[in-house]
Amino acid sequence: MDILAYNDLYDGLEAFNEKSGKPRGNVIVHYPPATPTYPHTVFDEIRNVGTTLNSDYERVASVGYVVRVYAKTKGKIDKQTIAREVAQMVDNYLRYFKLTRISYNANESVNDNSIYEIIMTYSGNLHENRRRFI
Repeated sequence: MDILAYNDLYDGLEAFNEKSGKPRGNVIVHYPPATPTYPHTVFDEIRNVGTTLNSDYERVASVGYVVRVYAKTKGKIDKQTIAREVAQMVDNYLRYFKLTRISYNANESVNDNSIYEIIMTYSGNLHENRRRFI
């Protein structure tokens, strides 16, 4: 019963990344790459639960997304600055669609301290009939 919006958001985020000049060479991906380049952003849907409103004709999906930004130091620009720039670009895009950021965690990667990681979680409601977030 879920309403499909992930692909539209993902495609839009890729286009927005391109129009933003690919901040610091950022790449948007569905899954963590086997051989990553930095910075890169992993965009994933973590919740999509459909329900009906007042009648059987109005469907709304409660959706959740997690965004993981990974960055390494490039030249004289430190990894925190790069990750924050990319995270801000992603945040601007998702907030435009009325998604609410419900968490923001930033730290060095547990596996490799040369990688800085920002994890953001977003939540929203998508109205099927209107094809937009409410």
